[in-house]
Amino acid sequence: MIDFKNGTYVKLKKIGETPNDINDLLIPGEELIGSYKGIDDYVVFTSKRVISVNAQGLTGKKKDFTSLPYSKILSVGTSDLFGVDRVEMHFSGLGSVKFDFTSDSDLVKIGEIINRAVYENAIREEAREEGRVQMRIDIISIVMKKKGMTYEETCDFLDIPKEEWSWYREGVEEKRQSIISDD
Repeated sequence: MIDFKNGTYVKLKKIGETPNDINDLLIPGEELIGSYKGIDDYVVFTSKRVISVNAQGLTGKKKDFTSLPYSKILSVGTSDLFGVDRVEMHFSGLGSVKFDFTSDSDLVKIGEIINRAVYENAIREEAREEGRVQMRIDIISIVMKKKGMTYEETCDFLDIPKEEWSWYREGVEEKRQSIISDD
C-alpha cells in the first residue's frame, strides 16, 4: 500500500521485463508502458493506471498491489533535480505520490499518456456538468409550461437558489421558444 503521507518512490530504474505477477492484473486493452524498480518495490505504468507493488517481509514473497487509475489524477507536476527526474501526481481523494526516476526512464511517453488521461477526464467532467445544466433547464421549462408560472416563480417553486437563477435563463428562453414553435 502506498503511504500517501510519505508517498515518494526514490531512484526508480527501468527494468527490461515486467514482472509476471502484473500480467494477471491487466484489463483488456491495457498496454504496458514501462516498469521501474526501487529497492524492494516496483512500479508499472500502463496506458490506464500506475500499479505500485510493495514487497513485504524479508523474502519479499508477500506483495501489496496498489492501482492508481489515471482517471483519478487531478494534476501532474514534473521536475529535474540533480539528474533525477521527478513526477508528482495528485489524486482525487487520495493525496500525492512522487516518483523519482534515474535518467534512463521513458518520462516523455509516461507524461503524454498521463496528460492525455487528465485532459480526457476534464472533458468528461465538463460534459457531465453540461448535462446537469441541460436537465435543470428542461425541468424549469416543463414546470413553467405545465403550471403557467413565470421563470422566477418556477425557480422559487423548484427551490433553485436565487444566485443560480441567471445561469439557466437563456437556456430556458431558448427551450420555451422551441416548445412554442413545436405546438
